[in-house]
Amino acid sequence: MSTTGTEPQWMKCLLESLKSNPLPESTFLQLASVGADNTPNVRTVVFRGFEQQLLSFTTDLRSDKVKDFQIQPIVECCWYFTSTREQYRIKGKVLVCDGNDNDEKLNISRMECWNRLSVFTKAQFESATPGQIQDEKEQIRGDPLNNFGFCLLNPTNVDYVSLKLMKREKNILHNGEWIINTVNM
Repeated sequence: MSTTGTEPQWMKCLLESLKSNPLPESTFLQLASVGADNTPNVRTVVFRGFEQQLLSFTTDLRSDKVKDFQIQPIVECCWYFTSTREQYRIKGKVLVCDGNDNDEKLNISRMECWNRLSVFTKAQFESATPGQIQDEKEQIRGDPLNNFGFCLLNPTNVDYVSLKLMKREKNILHNGEWIINTVNM
């Protein structure tokens, strides 16, 4: 059976999952992209909240994942909550804001996210270039904010599984409406 609606049921469910799994590691999810060599790249990112119906996370603008997003902005993340035994696989397009976006609201959201980060997390953006061979002579200089990317994932497909309830739902965005299908496990 299918149901339709403009309100994303998956988002309400995800917020409830976060509430039911209050440990800090519940905000960690795995994000997969495709690299220049046409192979998958997976890494862990930290969920920073919702911007309307978009999931936000941060990245160092010098990282390989930003290059991946430029080549192929369609990504998929997998998020598992151990306490409630729920999994979300969320597919969509990623937008990276470097602070020079034409959308001023996006630039403001980026700064609000930056201001919420811990001192330790901010310091990571002024460290050496991620993924490069360590060079003790590399000079770290400049404003760490210049390396700070605010990423938004715009979901188009959400596959939700509850192992506890033995339930699986596929949520697909079609012409601006979310279509929900209960499918076999």
